[in-house]
Amino acid sequence: KATVSVLNCITSEHGRRHARRMQRTALLLFTAALRAEGQSVVESSECSDCQTTATCPMGEYVEKCEIIYPGTSPWPADGAFPGADGTTCTAQSPANRVRVKAKATCRSEPVIVVGEGPWLMTLTHDVSCGERRQPLSCNCVSNWIACTTALTFVPTSGRCQTTTGLGQGSNTRTKIYAICECFDGYQGDDCATCAANFKGNLTAAPAVPCTACD
Repeated sequence: KATVSVLNCITSEHGRRHARRMQRTALLLFTAALRAEGQSVVESSECSDCQTTATCPMGEYVEKCEIIYPGTSPWPADGAFPGADGTTCTAQSPANRVRVKAKATCRSEPVIVVGEGPWLMTLTHDVSCGERRQPLSCNCVSNWIACTTALTFVPTSGRCQTTTGLGQGSNTRTKIYAICECFDGYQGDDCATCAANFKGNLTAAPAVPCTACD
């Protein structure tokens, strides 16, 4: 009887309201925990056959750029990519039946966004962050459903490497982005300036160490 009573409560309107309150509470606790770690999670509005952008709060930068499908999608999206200034994440939908949202995981430390350059028709891609930098995450975007492996993916051996498909047209092109950070001990847009009073281990840094940091 007790089991039946509990089941009846869950299926009642009161039970549903309680479940929604618990979900909201869990989301608030999760968001608070991320903020305590210097992170925020921002989602954009929903979009079909267009682009939609999530923007980090003032003073924060995109650490990871992802795409969300609010409903059932008949096809994958074109991709997700970070903005050049590192503060936005944009999701791109290829058709009016593909509903997408952009999701940006943000942090307080600056990032450097490195794009592949021109849009390419090649199937293999390899993007490096450059000297004194390492990738946090990688993104793929195309003009017509060619990012067949993943739209957001983890770096491999310190680089953003992936293989794309042919897409849905003879003129399909793709582009890869790397969201990068400076090695510990370095700062600035080119990661060439020694961080003040840095006391960490610079063994992972390049051949020219930041000697002013000790």
